Amino acid sequence: MEYKHLRKPRTAFVFLLLAIGSTVSVAAQDKIYFASEVKDGTVAEITADKIKFKNPANPGPVYTVAKNKVLLAFNSTGRFIAVPALETGNQTAVNDFISNKPSPVKSDRVVTKAGEILTGQLAKEDDQSIYLKTPNGDQKIDKSNTVLLLLQSGQHKLFADATTAANILGGLMDKMFMPPAQPANTQTLDIAYTKPAPKAPSPEVPKPVPAEKENNKPTTAAQRGTSEFVDGLGEVSFNEYERKALQKTEDLNIYLKMLCDKNADWQDANKAIDQAVNLFVNEDASVETSVKGKAGATRYKIREYLKRIKLIKYDKVDIEWTNIQYVSKLKKGPDGNYYGIITFEQVFRGYMDKNVVYSDVTRKNVEVVLKTYNKSIEGKNITAWDVLLSDIGVVVTKG
Repeated sequence: MEYKHLRKPRTAFVFLLLAIGSTVSVAAQDKIYFASEVKDGTVAEITADKIKFKNPANPGPVYTVAKNKVLLAFNSTGRFIAVPALETGNQTAVNDFISNKPSPVKSDRVVTKAGEILTGQLAKEDDQSIYLKTPNGDQKIDKSNTVLLLLQSGQHKLFADATTAANILGGLMDKMFMPPAQPANTQTLDIAYTKPAPKAPSPEVPKPVPAEKENNKPTTAAQRGTSEFVDGLGEVSFNEYERKALQKTEDLNIYLKMLCDKNADWQDANKAIDQAVNLFVNEDASVETSVKGKAGATRYKIREYLKRIKLIKYDKVDIEWTNIQYVSKLKKGPDGNYYGIITFEQVFRGYMDKNVVYSDVTRKNVEVVLKTYNKSIEGKNITAWDVLLSDIGVVVTKG
């Protein structure tokens, strides 16, 4: 059935939506999505731990629900908030949502499970597909690969469960409502959803070039002919330092995989963030990210970086750190700690529907800090040490 009257008065539009069996409400009120139910209500306030809303059927009382019980909320203008993503501090999205700020985007939009935003004019919808007219021609989008249909009128329809939708839409709250004159910044994370349309042929996965043959094991102090012990810390050998540094990078790799897993429990993912942050010297440590084919890199503090990763979900993620190499000598800083650099190649592959939809190889440098501290054992003070990660920088990203 063709949508020839989408821009006609509301009554005609309502009739068309009902004719195709749409479950989208046409009332001027918010939809609040929980894990197992959907409620009508007007959101009045969002605090650090609560959401307050009014029921349009009984506008007198204000209802309060724990914030962690809510996944998504939409208002009559089409603006939405993915509540789990609000912990990244997106107060602008909250203010625009509660104030019912009109959307500057004058088109219909489809969001796919791959995180793509497709813009155009809805032509028709059948049981299996959505048909969108775009400046580049008509597009047929499989509903099984779709998360959200958002019409210019503000009406919406979800094609995924609320948990999945919140995970995917959480990273798109700003991008969905950027005016056409101010295109969205496509500089995103290494694992950003910059992907081809669903069911496109899987791209050939790039393979890192090994340092020597296929030896991806890190070089050791003995292999480099380096002094066995760290200067000034005679009890600390380079091999011990390198072993600990490698373990910290491997632990971080494990946490990154957990955060990318769409089946991971949200609370477990939050714990993984805390544990990953503890691998770093402090919360001011930063991570640079890049996208293949685009110049420059974006820097995030470690916790913000991890929270952003949590909002991007693939069916499956492969992350390999290869060609790991260490600097030959640690340098003592003015703070008394010892600093060195680990270099490695990160191979990333993100899968949707068993296909690789994004992949890259990024050469990175990780600053590592050998930190000493005093520890009391049986009444005796001894000098102990640990290795912590610091800033992670991008050298080059290739396809």
